Amino acid sequence: MTKIIKRHSSKYTVVSNQLIDDKRLSWKAKGVFIYLWSQKADWNFYINEVAKHSTDGRDSLRSALAELEKYCYLTRKRERKDDGTYGAMDWVIDDLPKSEKPMSDEPMSENPTWDVPTLTSTNQNNDLQEQELKRTKEYSPAKAEPHLPFEEIVSFLNAKAGTKYHSTTAKTKSLIKARWREGFKLDDFKTVITKKTDEWLNTDMAKYLRPETLFGTKFEAYLNQKEGVDRSDPWSRHYE
Repeated sequence: MTKIIKRHSSKYTVVSNQLIDDKRLSWKAKGVFIYLWSQKADWNFYINEVAKHSTDGRDSLRSALAELEKYCYLTRKRERKDDGTYGAMDWVIDDLPKSEKPMSDEPMSENPTWDVPTLTSTNQNNDLQEQELKRTKEYSPAKAEPHLPFEEIVSFLNAKAGTKYHSTTAKTKSLIKARWREGFKLDDFKTVITKKTDEWLNTDMAKYLRPETLFGTKFEAYLNQKEGVDRSDPWSRHYE
């Protein structure tokens, strides 16, 4: 008969036996939960970063997270902003889930460089049942900011139009993000800027060579506009 001999250290993590004994979960899922559970509350992290702390890799980590979400040990929440875009993802973990819920519609295989989840735990310490669920809307902008070529796009506009717009302006970044999420890429932004500066520069339309106009809802129309548009044609004036 084999015995287990425990040697306790000064650093430890308390987790409910319900999760440990849950036969629906793989050992992998239990291990991932314990690692996340051991972190401090309101911890901002990347999936890529978590994957570095084990030999399993990202795909294995994602499948483990999917298990935890399926059985309600993990719940994901995302706040929708006023401009229609989404904020950072919050992952709420609980070692005593109250009920089972269907998995989120959003895929677990999100691009980690676009999203920095905030891990919030409801750590219940045995009989004390102390909840540490504490959401925060303040997170590191440096980590939470999608990795988009804001500076390159705005610099290209400034060089072509002779303007001095800043790539750090919230409104400008919001417009670029919105078009990027629609599937447009860096070359598309440069094409739109080039077409409209060729058409509007040194005319009374030059004042519309700005992010609000170029990167707005008519972006696709500008992108598909044929070369050599007649400036005298009022239908060629696509501005807001």
